[in-house]
Amino acid sequence: MALHLETAAVLELRAARAEPQQRAVLRRRAEQRRQEAARLRERLAARGVALPPRARRPTAPSA
Repeated sequence: MALHLETAAVLELRAARAEPQQRAVLRRRAEQRRQEAARLRERLAARGVALPPRARRPTAPSA
């Protein structure tokens, strides 16, 4: 699950630097990773072994 979330974060960073067409693909792939992590968390919660969702960190203002 952590790997999916970390991969999504890396894909988002790459998307921020990519050309518009590739940006859309990278963001879609990042969202797919987050969805897979959510499905995995649900399966673990059904077994009673999932940790609570991580709180989102506030984003720092851009300079």
